[in-house]
Amino acid sequence: MKFGNIAVPMKPFRFRKYWEKSRLIECSNTKMNRNEIEKKRRINLQSSVFEMIRLRDLLIQYDMYPFISEGTLLGWYRECSIIPHTQDIDFALMATEFNPKFVNDMREGRTNFKLTRRRGGLDSLELTVTPRHGYKLYTNVFFMYRDKNETGGNEFNWISGLCDDGEKIRFNFPLLEPICSADFHDHLVWVTCDPKKAIIHEYGEKWYEDLKTNNYSRYESANNVERNVGRYSSWELERVTFEDGYEYH
Repeated sequence: MKFGNIAVPMKPFRFRKYWEKSRLIECSNTKMNRNEIEKKRRINLQSSVFEMIRLRDLLIQYDMYPFISEGTLLGWYRECSIIPHTQDIDFALMATEFNPKFVNDMREGRTNFKLTRRRGGLDSLELTVTPRHGYKLYTNVFFMYRDKNETGGNEFNWISGLCDDGEKIRFNFPLLEPICSADFHDHLVWVTCDPKKAIIHEYGEKWYEDLKTNNYSRYESANNVERNVGRYSSWELERVTFEDGYEYH
């Protein structure tokens, strides 16, 4: 809205969030040496980007501001795209932004996306969502927590993992804020302002080498995994997990 020559954002909180994340950074566009079979995509690129942006916009409506993470961050930074053999998309959110209405609305059918899987409680949450109609793309939504190192007192971010037997896992990262902007197939997405640092921390110094999805175990292959940080009992596990049509392919 305008007051004379002064324009004031209708939603100042959201405008401030956009402004804070507005610095544009570029991907490295590393040349990958793949044969024709390896170049074949597991998920459709155009449809995946479309659904990814739809979910981004939906999350913003709940004042949650997703940034790409994990394999999606690696694909964007390394190849300026989605890794051909990847099977899903990875978003992350700062846990302080969590809005439970988003989950409730998905469960009640009030959004264009549905909750396919939930793992963990509010202190270790991970969601997987898919479009209610259209192209069936799995998107993991990780909630990023903040903690301090017990020895040095340095702060770090982490997301949770949960094994089928109830073992709690952490994936630790250097602090990912501030967040910047990036071009993702002509769409705006948010990324950590130092993607290479985060990628090396998770994938190691040879992050530029392709590692097939079928040969990659998130709980075993990642450099930043911390095992046995806790355990749910079988009763607790039933209360903090939910699946509805989740078929990881």
